[in-house]
Amino acid sequence: PTLPKYTMSLVQRLSKSSCAEYQDLAQMVSSGKVGEVSGWVEKHTDMLRKDGNLGLAKQALAAGYRRSILALTQTFVTLSLADIAEQVSLPDAAHVKAEILDMIDKGQLVATIDEEKGMVSFDAEPEKTNSQQLLHKLVSEIQVSLDLNDKLRQVQDSIGASQAYLVKVSQQERQSRWGEPGG
Repeated sequence: PTLPKYTMSLVQRLSKSSCAEYQDLAQMVSSGKVGEVSGWVEKHTDMLRKDGNLGLAKQALAAGYRRSILALTQTFVTLSLADIAEQVSLPDAAHVKAEILDMIDKGQLVATIDEEKGMVSFDAEPEKTNSQQLLHKLVSEIQVSLDLNDKLRQVQDSIGASQAYLVKVSQQERQSRWGEPGG
C-alpha cells in the first residue's frame, strides 16, 4: 500500500521510517502470504499489544486464512483437511475444520465435510444450499418474532390488569372529559 501522490514527501519519509514493520505486514497481507503474516504477528506481538493493534492483526490473519480457503474453492472440488492445512498454513486439520465450519455458518462458503475420510467437498451449486440455509434462517427468525409477540402480549395483559395503571388511566380520562385536575 502506498500513500496518494499528493501526500507531502516529509510524511511519506516519516511513515516509511516509523511504520516499517506495519508496511511489511501490509505487503505480506496483500500478497496472500498467510504463513509469513502468522510468523510476523507472533514475532511482533509485544509491539502490536503496545500499539493497541493486536486484535486488528489477528483479524487480518483470520481474513487471510479465509481468503486462502476461498481461493482453493476455485481450483479444487474436493480436498483433504490436511492438504488445506498445508496450503493455507494452518497448524492442523482440526483448525481447518473449525475455520471451514465457521465460514459455512456465516454463509461465506458452501461445502460439506466428510469427517470419516477427512475430506472437504466444495459445492458447485451454492444456490441450492443457500436456499435451504435461507429457509432455515427464515423459519428461525419467524419463531423469534412469534416468541417476542407472545412476551409483548403477556406484558400488555399484565399492565392492563394492573390496579395502578387502571386508576391512572381513569384519572386521565376524567381529566380530559370533564377538565378535572389530575392527581
